[in-house]
Amino acid sequence: MFQKRLKELLEDRQIKYNALAQQTGIPVTTLSNYINRGSSPSITQLSILADFFEVSVDYLIGRVDDDIISYENKNVFTDKEKRLLKVFMQLDSVAQEKLIEDAESRANIVGKRM
Repeated sequence: MFQKRLKELLEDRQIKYNALAQQTGIPVTTLSNYINRGSSPSITQLSILADFFEVSVDYLIGRVDDDIISYENKNVFTDKEKRLLKVFMQLDSVAQEKLIEDAESRANIVGKRM
């Protein structure tokens, strides 16, 4: 499951092995082995990847299907924020970027009114 989740996260967020390696310190060959050979990461590397992608380790290894679940259990987000995150995570990267731009635009408009 880890292999599938990592591949999906890379594709969804349009991140290349080189960029991920540079930002996490995990060698490109190691990342490639995770995807192409089904190698398993160390606990340290698993934690690094979860932090980088802002998902839970449980999500990465396939124990849960909703990567927001760990935050819900900690009551970090309001119900509205949880709904927004769930919708956001279902969008492709282009639609996510559009939604962010729209939200930033709306926030600027509201900020100018006050």
